[in-house]
Amino acid sequence: MSAPAEPLRVDTQLSGVILAACPELPQPLFDEGMRVARRHAGDAPLELHHVLSGFGWVLLNVDEEERYLAEGLSFCEQAADLGSAEGAEAAGEAWLFGDAGDSDLQRSLHRYRQALAAGHKAGAIHVAYVLEKLSDAEPKRAADYLREAEGLLLQTAASAEADVASWGCYGVGRLYLDRRFFGKADQAESWLLKSAELGWGPAMDALAERVYRGKDLSKSLEWREKYRVWESEQDPDEDEWPDTGEAVASLAEPRPRRWPWLLALALLALLLWWRR
Repeated sequence: MSAPAEPLRVDTQLSGVILAACPELPQPLFDEGMRVARRHAGDAPLELHHVLSGFGWVLLNVDEEERYLAEGLSFCEQAADLGSAEGAEAAGEAWLFGDAGDSDLQRSLHRYRQALAAGHKAGAIHVAYVLEKLSDAEPKRAADYLREAEGLLLQTAASAEADVASWGCYGVGRLYLDRRFFGKADQAESWLLKSAELGWGPAMDALAERVYRGKDLSKSLEWREKYRVWESEQDPDEDEWPDTGEAVASLAEPRPRRWPWLLALALLALLLWWRR
């Protein structure tokens, strides 16, 4: 009598879900998906949400031919609905940047809220970022969106985890530089300094370019150099789950300044008056 067949491993059974959905998936992407899923599971047994979120993240971020973006987003959303913080985070980012089609801020917000509820460490930062984007897209609700974003960022800034606190302090400082927070603009510098001192590079860049530039050359150059050093130490090939993602980094993008146009108009008026 032959020995009984060895039971299928859990991850082998679950991988069948992926093969059924993507029967033509190249072997390198399949192997990478399983590797990411196992790494995220750690010592715990693989479950369906691990596999779905692992493959979803890989197909959204690693598939150079972009053949499986829609499947990647679908996997991430299925994982999110099963309680996966990583799946929800990846889906939120995909909807934010339109990785698998059109950008949709409301869908992005929904998935980022799921990530926050599931305990993702960057969830509050990303919810706040999308709320700020929505405040631009829906001016009538801007006050509500900005108030909620401010609350989330202040809460994050008080985190006991240094990296999370640095993101929160940066987010508060960046928000207070917004012209709609003109009453708190004088607080922006202190929040950005807290973030920079905790080691967050985009805060250093904001200090150099938005706080001290044109006001204090020595401080601007000092923080510009610190940001350059920080940037040089970042690993461009770091293979990790998206923690801060592009959303937090893109908070550093400055809003257009109006004073050059006003100055030009004033000079034009002066010239016209002089020629009279």
